[in-house]
Amino acid sequence: MIKKKVNKKAIIMVALLIGLFTISFASAGLFSDLWGNITGYASFGDTIVNLTIGNTAPTITFVTTVSDVDPIEDSTRTFIINFTADDDDGASDLDVAQMNVTSSGEAERINSSCATQGSPFGNSQNYTCTINLYYFDANAVWTVNATINDSAGTVVSNSTISFTFNILLAMKMSPTQLDWPSLTITSTDIGSNTDPITINNTGNDAITNITVNATDLAGETTATEYIYAENFTVNTADASDNTTMINNTEVQVDLANLTRGNYSLNDGVTGQEELYFYLEALNSDLSSQSYSSAAGAQWTVTVVT
Repeated sequence: MIKKKVNKKAIIMVALLIGLFTISFASAGLFSDLWGNITGYASFGDTIVNLTIGNTAPTITFVTTVSDVDPIEDSTRTFIINFTADDDDGASDLDVAQMNVTSSGEAERINSSCATQGSPFGNSQNYTCTINLYYFDANAVWTVNATINDSAGTVVSNSTISFTFNILLAMKMSPTQLDWPSLTITSTDIGSNTDPITINNTGNDAITNITVNATDLAGETTATEYIYAENFTVNTADASDNTTMINNTEVQVDLANLTRGNYSLNDGVTGQEELYFYLEALNSDLSSQSYSSAAGAQWTVTVVT
């Protein structure tokens, strides 16, 4: 057997050429395609790239402090509260600004569209809110709730500020004159023809005590003759024989009270009390003439807490 001599240099050269040829095909993707076709396995894949930047919720960084507030009799107390909102997405992202003040058991007082105050500064905007409290709103601590929305509908609030709505004892009554029809000496249980006297609670104090201070009525012709205060009674219903007057003395009217509330409802109950005055009888020694309080003290209705 004849052995052929192997040229090692030629083998190495061929191997290098095959390697270079393979690298060039791989760099062009031809080799991977060829490999995938031959083996049935993919050598690459595509992916979808999706990136979302989320909404940043706004913040309320400042609310003005509120001093204790006095009611205004039979009226509305109007005051202004400012606050500042900030949004990292820009001040233009801030939307609806609102404010309400609340107290337990009380109707909410709200401003649903607070106004912008000045131009934005950086990511912030100032707002000014007008709030109304009524004369009958409770003497209590009220909480300020400042609220801001952004364009994404995110809502945040700040409830760190509170104040006291002070107490007010006040009333108005009508009519302010009591008249009776013509009487005879035998007249009994005759109600005033200007009844009832309606007392309106024009403050926010719950009044549980109403008194009447009556005086004897002197004759306008014969001043020494009197219809005595004890001849009269006062009642919270249109009926006689209830609370008897005492000359020049404050007498508490039975069952009379004056709730806190909106008396303009005029239902005789809410923020109101009605008083009915009756002449029960006349003393027999009186002469025919007019009798009044003109010569003495006026009758006085007083509300007491």
